[in-house]
Amino acid sequence: MSDNHWPTNLPEQVISPAAAGSPQIEGERGLASSTSVDQEAGIEPTEAGSMASEAESEIAPDLPPGSGRPPEAMSERAASTLQQKIGVNRGVVAASLTLVVAELLAHHELSNDYVQRCVARYAPGPRFDEASTLLREFRVVVIVADADTGRHEAAVNLLYAMEVRELRELRHRAGAAIDLTVLNTQQSTGWLLDLRGGRSLPSTFAREVAGRDTLDRLIDAQSYLVLIVPPSVWAQAGEGAGKLTLAWEATSAIEIVRRRISAAGCEDSDRWVEQERIRTHLRFATPAEAVRWADEIESVSALPAERLDFSLLPEAERADVKAGRKPDHDLRAQMVVAAFSDWRDHLLSWCKQNHDARLLCFLVTSAVLEGRSVLEIHDQIESLHQTLAGRKAQFENVGLNGPGIIELVDIIGARTTGDLRVEFTRPGYGDAVLDYFWVDRQPMQQAFLHWMCALPEMLDEKESAARVTQRIAAYALRWTLRNGKFTFLQKIAESWGSDRRYQATAVDLISAAALDPTFGKAVRDKLLEWSKPGGDYSAALRATVAAVCAGPLSRVYLTPALTRVGHLAKSDDPLVVKAVGDAMRTLWSDEAARADVRRTLERWLASDNPKRRNAVRHTFLALVGLTDEKRSRPMLMDLLESAEGGGLLVDGWRVVLEDPTQRSRTRDVLSTWLDATFSDLTIANSFAAMLVDAATRHNGDYYNAYPSLTAIYAVNRWQDRSSVGNVDSRRKFGDELVGLIHHRDPLGNSPEAIRAVPAGNVNASAVA
Repeated sequence: MSDNHWPTNLPEQVISPAAAGSPQIEGERGLASSTSVDQEAGIEPTEAGSMASEAESEIAPDLPPGSGRPPEAMSERAASTLQQKIGVNRGVVAASLTLVVAELLAHHELSNDYVQRCVARYAPGPRFDEASTLLREFRVVVIVADADTGRHEAAVNLLYAMEVRELRELRHRAGAAIDLTVLNTQQSTGWLLDLRGGRSLPSTFAREVAGRDTLDRLIDAQSYLVLIVPPSVWAQAGEGAGKLTLAWEATSAIEIVRRRISAAGCEDSDRWVEQERIRTHLRFATPAEAVRWADEIESVSALPAERLDFSLLPEAERADVKAGRKPDHDLRAQMVVAAFSDWRDHLLSWCKQNHDARLLCFLVTSAVLEGRSVLEIHDQIESLHQTLAGRKAQFENVGLNGPGIIELVDIIGARTTGDLRVEFTRPGYGDAVLDYFWVDRQPMQQAFLHWMCALPEMLDEKESAARVTQRIAAYALRWTLRNGKFTFLQKIAESWGSDRRYQATAVDLISAAALDPTFGKAVRDKLLEWSKPGGDYSAALRATVAAVCAGPLSRVYLTPALTRVGHLAKSDDPLVVKAVGDAMRTLWSDEAARADVRRTLERWLASDNPKRRNAVRHTFLALVGLTDEKRSRPMLMDLLESAEGGGLLVDGWRVVLEDPTQRSRTRDVLSTWLDATFSDLTIANSFAAMLVDAATRHNGDYYNAYPSLTAIYAVNRWQDRSSVGNVDSRRKFGDELVGLIHHRDPLGNSPEAIRAVPAGNVNASAVA
């Protein structure tokens, strides 16, 4: 072993004399010091109140408290151009799913557009003025409220009323104390601490919130703080903040509807809420239901007279209303009520009168392909019939024996536009048809779902297929949020997840569901289940989960996203392996996200939790395996240039090298690093220092031999199999690296020998 090829600045490894004399060596039995842990603390959700459940309930678990990437301008522009308003508590999804996701991100990130919309349509509740007074006096107010009380919009409006420069969420990490010291890091800021997820709080938290230190920080920064806390959580942790606490009372449904339709530009909002047909329902409606009533009123009020459903009127009145001799107020009110009930009574009456299979298939196909050409719809009704009734099933009334296309369109209550596209005249009727059919034909649900997912492949034009995937996914999201089941999400992900043409739509669908304020927690739990090895889930589904975790979901829930990618990284399926690599490349390539990813990995690597270290092992291996194609070297190799980056690499490679189950993949990845180092010997010193430290580091009187053995075997294998340079140069290069690892290996070496390894700088010309 020569002294002039390798660095002198290798990290010093100090061990006890006992360890040097007789280190405990890990063999095939695994780590001798490992312990059994039943739950992944802070990683996967379990019972309420556990650290695991807190990891899922946090708003942005991976950012330092009070920090956070500002909302991207693109997302704000997309949200502001939505043609249909999307209430996050309702899940209205008639617009592009991409814009739906942008709106949900705006909700989490409190973008300016989102705040302005909240203010424009907000109807203050009974205690709003009282809360505003408290906030101005003490700069803190605690809103104690259950779900569906309008608590989030109330908090946003309270902070906006303080005339601060910006609104931000106070970010908090699972299992860690909520850091209130950041309240004076931003001037003129309205801080929102959203604890709706129900994470547990220490008994001293309320006193800290109400304490003098918190008030001084807020005064110094001219800022304010609003907390949203469920009653069950505050009952255990609220002692000491009584003067700041308000038990919230929801705004009446009538006032919510009045305000929202007025903000939307509906004429005579008072007339709408005073209409007895509607007012009867509003008396007992929740805030979420009130939002939906307002949306239905807005839709119906915008309809031109020729699109009103005159069949709802008694026949004697139709002519006068059509001619304008009588007002259409009552008719529009009836349409609002029918739309709110998903046209269920109307559809029941229609189905009783129409038992023809061709009519029913035309109705359902028109609902799925709403907005497409009448010929496209007609071409698919036979495929639906054969899917549901058997491949040999035939319609009885075809050709000249049954109704033609124009008559079919009229019978189902639709119309054709000038370019012969089919659209329903009743608002929300297409979704209502699909809801009715799904419930009415329950034995056919799986066949119907299969037909919908396969439909894009049956269409001739790419544009038509793309639009249909959006339509189907939009309905799937609406259905999922209303029914709380994952049938549609899983089927669409499995059907479209491996097809590059449609995967983006599947990713948008699951992302929107996972970001939903009400149902998102359950979806993120399901993503965890789908990501874990051992389950009977398709590679396409797992690949879709990886793409979801690299997308908008990571901007709000980075730790859960990385955890799921870590589980997926254990898969050997080529489709999943590629998806994991793409996900990690996306996250690391995003400069705004990179620092957050790095901090999360560092925190995991420092954890004593075996399951967390197992997750980060696979995540890190996927990350170090990524290649910068332009530079033909691993993406993370740039970290060798700094001590901090080198420390991350040492810790990461250490957990990778000590895993015997990943030896093959580890050797392959390490070979790419050796190739890059051999091709650029200017980084040989830092690479050698990093790898030797990762392979030989140990603590106390315990030594794990796996890392050094794996590293040595990988280097030997690389010497023989690499195509970089000539074999003699590679062997000389590799032999010196292996010798350096041996010198640092505590087996057979005293502590003094380990600390005093003779070495010099790399002699690039000699090695080459």
